[in-house]
Amino acid sequence: MKINKALAASLTGGAAIVASGLVATPAFALGTLPANGAALSITGGNGPVGTTIPTFVTSKGCDQPGASQYEGLFFGPGLPDDGAPILGTNNLGFSATKSMTIKAGNSYLDTATVLGGASGLVDGHYVLEFACLDDFSGILGTFTQGLDIAGGQATVSAAPKTDSTTALAVTPASGQQAPVNVTLTATVAGSGGSPSGTVEFFNGSTSLGTVAVAAGSASLTVNGVGQGAYSYKAVYSGDTAFNTSTSPVVAYSVAKGAAAATQVSLTVPNNISAGSPTTISAAVTPAGAVGSVQLFDGTTQIGSTSVVGGTATFQPTFAAGDHSLQAKFTPADPTDYVASQSAVVPVSVAAAQFTPDVQTITGTIPAGTIVISTPYTASSPLDLGTLAIDPNGTKFSASAPFQNIQVVDTRAGDLPWTLSAQAGDLANGGSDVNDTISGQNVGLTDLAPTYLAGNALNASNPVTVSANAVPALPVAPGTTGTAGLGGQAHPIAHAAKGAGTVKLDGTLTLEAPTSTHPGKYTGVVTFTVAGS
Repeated sequence: MKINKALAASLTGGAAIVASGLVATPAFALGTLPANGAALSITGGNGPVGTTIPTFVTSKGCDQPGASQYEGLFFGPGLPDDGAPILGTNNLGFSATKSMTIKAGNSYLDTATVLGGASGLVDGHYVLEFACLDDFSGILGTFTQGLDIAGGQATVSAAPKTDSTTALAVTPASGQQAPVNVTLTATVAGSGGSPSGTVEFFNGSTSLGTVAVAAGSASLTVNGVGQGAYSYKAVYSGDTAFNTSTSPVVAYSVAKGAAAATQVSLTVPNNISAGSPTTISAAVTPAGAVGSVQLFDGTTQIGSTSVVGGTATFQPTFAAGDHSLQAKFTPADPTDYVASQSAVVPVSVAAAQFTPDVQTITGTIPAGTIVISTPYTASSPLDLGTLAIDPNGTKFSASAPFQNIQVVDTRAGDLPWTLSAQAGDLANGGSDVNDTISGQNVGLTDLAPTYLAGNALNASNPVTVSANAVPALPVAPGTTGTAGLGGQAHPIAHAAKGAGTVKLDGTLTLEAPTSTHPGKYTGVVTFTVAGS
């Protein structure tokens, strides 16, 4: 027993001792709880404080160098800072390598009474501590477990956990060439013991695996890590004595590896007849190699095709006689794969059993035309009716559907075309300047194409349209400009691949200044389609 504990045993409730007129005070403060130690279980620890004698069960042995004995201490309200002895110093059942089960020597109340707590134990939170000692009773390590006392009843509770720290090391050093085997090593530490539990390793938010902690460390190797940037971290799960913790993120990069070697092998049928297509295949390994294979007859290339799933296939025809075939692999990216070539395969092509009779046929594709048509003519014009003055008195206006603008393209070659429209001035036959309406006051909007079934022009090969609206205020007669459809040809529709027929419907708008003279006005809109 330590000296301060012997002194504490001579005091009554921590009261001062008066001798020769001097006042001596206790050598300890009361009620301080110890730091968390390693995990400690208590059996038989629940019950009346006066009759319950707990049994200590440690989570491991006293594995500290120099540890040879132990003691049990009781901490809490009214008890010394360095604990009240509930289990005396002893080495009976001591172990440095495995769990120990040791019963205390006194009940909770008896332990407090020895120190002068005759009135009993106050309600509150207490801690039982199992201490590992050296030969001189120096404390080398501890195990702790919480205890709650209320109304004279003791209940074992979990002691507050100790914070842990987790550090992550990644080997080999960042910047290796792919593929590389990366080892992640987490070191978990905490005061007063050695954390147990598990560590889960992550790349970003992707879990790489979970490993048990042994002697404060956990390691995981990720094999064949490819080129790229990685963000590794380790997350400790915590245990009964230690809180969880997460390592700082470790940035890691893997450089592109050396180009992979490839091999090409050529498979040729045994019997080949002149003039008949023959299937010849070239196998490229590894199967994931990206690139193409060229087939040679001697020094003459007779075919080239992409590698698909490690295979390139050809169907050449040969003249009768001897041939020397060879396949050559060309990588799409020489930094990924190395070029290679097969062995030369000698082939003897037999003369054809039957001589083919070759016949010549011809055919002519006409140049074709592009035709634009609308239903409105001088004798059957688009009648906009009577223009109405707007509520603000700033202009006359009228609109009407302009329908069935049709473009028919019969040219070969799926060529583009562009449809344009230009409006001329409208006139009522008078001679005054206000007897005309500028073509800039004519607009064509809301165009929408209608496709004919079976035509190349369709929703997948569409005609794009453009709106040409009238200006906000009417343009005066004789004013130059290109507003609306006036002044020049204005594109209204375009087809990138124009073969076929399409119909366009829109809205034609006519506006006029309020100074325009009364009368019926007539004008034309000219549509032009141009193709390349």
